Amino acid sequence: MKTKTKRRKVISLVFVLCVLLAFVGYIAWSAFSFHRHNPSGAAAPHDVVTLTSVPLPAEAYDLRVATYDHVAYRTAFVRFCAPADVCRSYAEKVVSGVPLGPVDSEHRWHDLMTVYASTHRPASLDLSWFDLSYTRGLSNLAPEQPPDSLDVPDDANIVGASPSEQFDGYSFSAVRVDLSRGVFYLIRAN
Repeated sequence: MKTKTKRRKVISLVFVLCVLLAFVGYIAWSAFSFHRHNPSGAAAPHDVVTLTSVPLPAEAYDLRVATYDHVAYRTAFVRFCAPADVCRSYAEKVVSGVPLGPVDSEHRWHDLMTVYASTHRPASLDLSWFDLSYTRGLSNLAPEQPPDSLDVPDDANIVGASPSEQFDGYSFSAVRVDLSRGVFYLIRAN
């Protein structure tokens, strides 16, 4: 009888240690590994709503999302097409209380650097669909190319807002609307 009791205790101890080791391994994996969500085709409406916290308009089509998480660095990108007035109205809901206006060169530069940094991570994101006019072609650049050599052209048909406070857990959020093409963009990063 003593051997059966002893064996049960040893088995229980081994089981508890395995569960504890699995828990520690899961915590380490979730904290330090690379996580990416980058569907190859159109995204689900739920993915867009999760990142914007606003229900999608019925007119939205060609939904695209990509997210990247690694330790404390997080980025999220959203794009969809709809009539320009619908995109503008949606953008105003996403950044409620922050007026949309022309996107100045400083904000364009920040958008550009966020996209550039995200395209050159290990197992980089495919952001070729994220086609803001001043971020096009970034996926073709070599990682060694210095970011300050990138051209940031003026874009009169883009309006947007960048709330300055922490916004839904991201330290940087930018909403952009290409009024000439009817495209909504969202960039979020930590």
